[in-house]
Amino acid sequence: MSDDLSTKVVTVVDNGLFVDIALRIAPAFKKVYFWSPWQSAFPRSSTVLVGDGFDEIDRTRWLFDAIEKSDLIVFPDVYWQDLQVFLEKTGKLVWGSRKGEVLELNRAKTKELLKSLDLPVGPYEVVRGMRALRSYLLDHPNSWVKLSINRGDAETFNSLTYDIIKPRLDQLEAQLGGKSELAEFVVEDNLESEIEVGYDGFCIDGNFPKRSFMGYELKDEFFIGSVKDYKELPEFIRESNDKLAPFFARHKYRGFYSSELRVTKDKTAYLIDPCCRGASPPHEIYLEIFDNWPEIFWYGAQGKLIDPNPVFKYGICAMMHSTFATKNWLPLHIPDDIRHLVKIRNWCRIDGVDYFVPQPDSELPEIGALVAVSDSLEDAIEQLKENAERIQAYSLEIKIDGLDKGMEQVEAGKALGIEL
Repeated sequence: MSDDLSTKVVTVVDNGLFVDIALRIAPAFKKVYFWSPWQSAFPRSSTVLVGDGFDEIDRTRWLFDAIEKSDLIVFPDVYWQDLQVFLEKTGKLVWGSRKGEVLELNRAKTKELLKSLDLPVGPYEVVRGMRALRSYLLDHPNSWVKLSINRGDAETFNSLTYDIIKPRLDQLEAQLGGKSELAEFVVEDNLESEIEVGYDGFCIDGNFPKRSFMGYELKDEFFIGSVKDYKELPEFIRESNDKLAPFFARHKYRGFYSSELRVTKDKTAYLIDPCCRGASPPHEIYLEIFDNWPEIFWYGAQGKLIDPNPVFKYGICAMMHSTFATKNWLPLHIPDDIRHLVKIRNWCRIDGVDYFVPQPDSELPEIGALVAVSDSLEDAIEQLKENAERIQAYSLEIKIDGLDKGMEQVEAGKALGIEL
């Protein structure tokens, strides 16, 4: 394989969260366009400016002008299956999950698929409408409520008891308005697990590379992981991937894939949330821990599996939060020598200043992640702590306190025979 990537043009089609991927691959290609949706009856500059102001990439407003000039189209996020399939039919090279994204977007269908593959599935119920949801939660304490497809309506939330969750249900019902009885929820029993661990990497037509990244996530706060040879991954991770391989092959899945498995004391592993995009975390880590992403994308889009090349052994990241930024532009002052380790969502640059750009359809406090990579876990931890002190922004919280809980997961994994 000897294609000259420096002669190739790429368009990254995104929903705004993965400007960091476009920046990461840009040096290897002749040109990288970045596009995210901005059109509406009343467009806002805040959507147009995502991905703007960087010397490395060209933020384009007109998607098909860029696609016409491009040799490769990269889709790091979901919700683009129809465009991916269409572009492939026109002869374009496409990196993405295609219609395989249904694995993430339709929770009820995925549960049935996992059952058919003889993979463990915990107790759950598909509930339609807010009245039915309230009735179900009254009788099922400590449940997890999840929506399919429309993540903007509500992120996953835990219902310890009905009395506790009632204000959240009231708020959600008011927010849903007339569609409150149309909404479909998947409600899962809480699984008493020892650890939550998974595969993090990519899949090409049902095949997985010889090396991968594996680790532990403290949701919305922290991730700690390491490079592993695929054959050294825990058996339950490989079994989950292997049983899903025909599904991936059938859909010509050529993109990022992450699995989240909850492992109980008896070592039963439940695949709870398959992720058919660059998971956040830890895509922020493996962008830095492997150095041949341009080749992975280019050849992977052709159905050719390229093994990732690790330049470090361990990677950790702390998520960056700001409640102020849910409604307001947030300038971040990041030293140049660590700028590549800071991954910002809805990112733009104006007069040399990095900004998180608030979006009208999101109120999540997560604005990005700070990454540290090293051949020594201890060194990575020290890097993370030191660099967290060097980033300045109003109302910014970098979740380095999650490190302790992350290390607890590592120790719990060891007790189950899993070595990071």
